Amino acid sequence: MKARSHKTSETNLITSQVDESQYICSKCKDEGGYLHKKLKGETVQGLHGPYNLQRDTEFWVDCSCLEIKRVQRIVKASAITDKFKDRGFKNFSLEGKPNVIAEMRQIAIDYYRAFESIKDSEQNSIMFSGQPGCGKTHLLMAISNGLMREKIVPVAYFPYQDGMREIAANKFEKKDEIVNKMCQVEVLFIDDLFKPIGEKVSVHKWQGDIIAEVTNYRYLNAKPMLISTEISPLGLMELFDEAAASRMIEMASDYTKTISKDMRLNHRLRKVLGE
Repeated sequence: MKARSHKTSETNLITSQVDESQYICSKCKDEGGYLHKKLKGETVQGLHGPYNLQRDTEFWVDCSCLEIKRVQRIVKASAITDKFKDRGFKNFSLEGKPNVIAEMRQIAIDYYRAFESIKDSEQNSIMFSGQPGCGKTHLLMAISNGLMREKIVPVAYFPYQDGMREIAANKFEKKDEIVNKMCQVEVLFIDDLFKPIGEKVSVHKWQGDIIAEVTNYRYLNAKPMLISTEISPLGLMELFDEAAASRMIEMASDYTKTISKDMRLNHRLRKVLGE
């Protein structure tokens, strides 16, 4: 304690004449904490329980900026692009939308609220499937951003097409690294799983094998997944390993919604369609 107090005193002498605007956190001057004085007679928590101070004592207190920095590290590690970092439930518009979209939004909210109680259960995931442009990615991003910023839960974002291209690049040299992260991260968000090209859905065996490997690992270790896809749950069963597909469906069985194909539900086409 004396050593830390002496260090802080020296630092204060050096920095007292410096403009505080140069610090990221003016509260602790970027030291991660500060000394807080408690008076004689006050009750504090010790290793063996609470006790009353016999004299005025300074204690080191971790600064709240440490939590903010942790959130920033989690968000950066997620690989979520700037475009999606502002996606939330509040800015998901239901204006002019049918009930089925409102139902999907409510399922996302229910999942987010229940996350801490279900995250270690067999049904700890969520899946939205069907019509492109109806808000599937937005709502799963809202969950991801909330988990990272409010619940301090690490999330990894894996956009299927770009992610598979990255895995295949340079003769698959990063495959093991990427797949390991997909398996180990606390929450995995797979966006646009098996994305069709035009009307054609083409899944190479190596792609199906990777998704099966990740799904099986996360199923056996009770690790949540957030999944968006244009493919229906039954359609997934036909595209890759049936056992893995059924496990994915089971994991999301309490929080799932399929939006039937209807171009009028594509939010990106609202101006073109005059709505």
